[in-house]
Amino acid sequence: MVSHNQKVKGIFFVHCENFTFMIADFIVWISAFEVYRQELVLGILSFSLIAFLLKIKRKKEFGSLDNPWYTFNWIIMLLGAILQIFYLLALGEEAIWFCKPDDVGWLWTVVNFLIFSLFVYIQASAFIETLGDFNYNHQGEVEWKLGLYSWAAAALLHLLASFFYPSAIIIIYLGLMVVQIIQIVKIFKKMLYNDGWGLALFTTLFYLIVSIATFWILIYFTPILILGLIAAGALYLLSSPSSSATKSTSSTSQTQERCSICGRNPNFCDCASKRFRELQEREERQKTERKIRNIKDELGI
Repeated sequence: MVSHNQKVKGIFFVHCENFTFMIADFIVWISAFEVYRQELVLGILSFSLIAFLLKIKRKKEFGSLDNPWYTFNWIIMLLGAILQIFYLLALGEEAIWFCKPDDVGWLWTVVNFLIFSLFVYIQASAFIETLGDFNYNHQGEVEWKLGLYSWAAAALLHLLASFFYPSAIIIIYLGLMVVQIIQIVKIFKKMLYNDGWGLALFTTLFYLIVSIATFWILIYFTPILILGLIAAGALYLLSSPSSSATKSTSSTSQTQERCSICGRNPNFCDCASKRFRELQEREERQKTERKIRNIKDELGI
């Protein structure tokens, strides 16, 4: 006969297998949207453009947004982050296809890199400012620095570990999870006291969704940024010898030019002006002498 424990294990394995099939079906379903990668990118950039315009509006409002702009802003940020996560799940390793020369060519690679850099800046700065809007509109006074800095640190450590010690990546994510749990407790503690469970839960979900989207983007952006800096440095070093050679040639040609009278640099000697004055004086003397001769001829002297 089958024991109770064996039945429980069998049911557990069946549920696990069903869950695995569900995940596989979801991956197949979401991967089908890869053909719309250009449309998805344009949609993400549209949300980013609106967030940028709201950043300008926030500056005009002395650093914080009030309703209805405050509500409109977090809706835009939340929808943009959800679309970003959907895009990253759909394309996976091909998420930065627009920065690959084989797909778009070198010219568009450079242009898209600059656009991507601007997008990352808008995403990060608008997210931080939106969290400030939460504090301003709800008097929550939540300290966000611990959670935000940990995302940035984890993105950098993930990059370093992937090159030098891949086994440390799991440790990095475990540490990140611990720090984020502390941050979530701080959010609940502040928001729950002032605005209740509803807003505390919403603020936490908003923070996690936008943070995960931003962190995921940083994972892709940081290597590209480093490669871009290396390429810029290499171009600068390659151009330096030619520019220095040009400078040295021009300086050499300048030093070889000497005044034929005094032997000094012609730009710093007054021989030319002296010669010009001497010529003028000689012409004046010759004119005077001619006038004197003409007068003598007229007088018959």
